Amino acid sequence: MQKLILLALGLFFGLAIAAGVGYYLYRSRRISMKRLMLLALGGLFGLEAIGGAGYFYYLYQKGRIYLPRTDYENPAVFQLGQVKGHAPGVPFASLEAALANQREECPYWLSLDGAWRFHWVDRPDKRPRDFHTPGFDASGWGEIAVPSNWEMHGHGYPTYRNIGMEFPEKPPRVPSYYNPVGSYLRIVQIPDGWAEREIFLRFEGVKSAAYIWVNGTQVGYAQGSSAPSEFNVTPFVQPGQNTIAVQVFQYSDGSFLENIDTWRLSGIFREVSLIATPKIHLRDYYVTTDL
Repeated sequence: MQKLILLALGLFFGLAIAAGVGYYLYRSRRISMKRLMLLALGGLFGLEAIGGAGYFYYLYQKGRIYLPRTDYENPAVFQLGQVKGHAPGVPFASLEAALANQREECPYWLSLDGAWRFHWVDRPDKRPRDFHTPGFDASGWGEIAVPSNWEMHGHGYPTYRNIGMEFPEKPPRVPSYYNPVGSYLRIVQIPDGWAEREIFLRFEGVKSAAYIWVNGTQVGYAQGSSAPSEFNVTPFVQPGQNTIAVQVFQYSDGSFLENIDTWRLSGIFREVSLIATPKIHLRDYYVTTDL
């Protein structure tokens, strides 16, 4: 408020000085009345703009106006690049294989569960910014099991709350001083028989918000930790070896919606898979009953 008052006083004195100078110029016949009026109107509009900007800044500082700083603090953004939700399915190679329903034996389904390279920091400004780029050296990183919660592997600490958030910020803000970020890396070998198919990267559950890259290119963003997120990565993969990078933020604006009586745990906590479908395939289905 003090800065706003000083700005208002400065604008007032500036206007007074400008009016005095304009009147002097008019009386000394150095400027016409028409030009003086145009200058006065321009000055008033300029002062109004400066005053409005100052008041807007004051409201922003007081938290009465919200400007999203990141995707994970923007209620209008809860996904980027995801395919539309659909009934899950596995593209078996034959009718007999589909009836047997042994997913692990399907040549077009690849589990990415297991050990991933992992790096953890306690706040976003410490996170690695270039770990998804090709050739990044992660040899100094540790490993973590996927799926799992990173708190159960010594990173951060598990929290139980029945009511209330773990931090004082109001939605959609989340703390910048403590919002752990886990960075995951995995090298994947694309099978030879997938060359003429559509390839999808599917996460069954990631908490709370995650960016995903394939071979250095960002393919999407996901929130909604208890819902699957799936991305068509066909344009980004290449034959043979591929790098998948995921960066997970513990808190997002979605954390307020997930504020329930439960343990607060983070990370890629459900299975991850790659699925290769024919170019034309049955994507979704539903059942309507008589009840």
